[in-house]
Amino acid sequence: MELETITQLAGIVTLIGAALYAVADVLLLAHNIGPRQEIPVTAVDFGANSQWKRRARILECMSKIPWRRLKIGGLLGVFMTPFAMTGAWVLYHALEPAGQGFAIIPALLWLAAYPIGAFIHGSFIYLGAVVQAWNEADGRAKLVLENTVQRLLRVLMVSYVMFATLAVATSGAYAIAVAQGTTALPQWMAAANPVLMTIVYMLLARCVVPLRIMKYVQGAGFNIVYIAFFGLLLAYIW
Repeated sequence: MELETITQLAGIVTLIGAALYAVADVLLLAHNIGPRQEIPVTAVDFGANSQWKRRARILECMSKIPWRRLKIGGLLGVFMTPFAMTGAWVLYHALEPAGQGFAIIPALLWLAAYPIGAFIHGSFIYLGAVVQAWNEADGRAKLVLENTVQRLLRVLMVSYVMFATLAVATSGAYAIAVAQGTTALPQWMAAANPVLMTIVYMLLARCVVPLRIMKYVQGAGFNIVYIAFFGLLLAYIW
């Protein structure tokens, strides 16, 4: 099989993996659509609690997603990770005309970031389960579960920082490679990097696209950006 055909197949696999990952995000985080968990009368009022007000949005989301959705959404994203990671080969092939130094660093950074993203995604299964148990508990059990939620959130925050650092490094290395003009991509594609595309997506979601539409893709922003990014890469190297 020719190298070009392998790269094209890898691109198709990447797009399919990212699309199913986006579906997993919606199952896991889009609490305004689909079946919801009934909130017990013993549930914590996160918005009124000064300690949890900053985390109220995600905790309320985890309170509303039924266990079946948590499980399916979490596992689907984790299982799609190897397919989405094939994008590293597409990225390498698109940058390789500029030399291995320009191509291999963004590809390796991409490979380093994605498993951390999978860990974060899968962790919402356990966060959701513990938050729902916390809502239903009383007495000392409620305090124990509250402390457990605090620990889980700290782990997630550290993971998010590491993931964001690698994502910025990947986008920076990619942008530098494309901007110098000898890759398989046009130079304007240096601006079409995942970080800047994510910022644009967030601005559109907040200021342009109505909430009645955005609620159907809540939580899926990163993977929607990856679909657009790798779609562009594939279009130029097909």
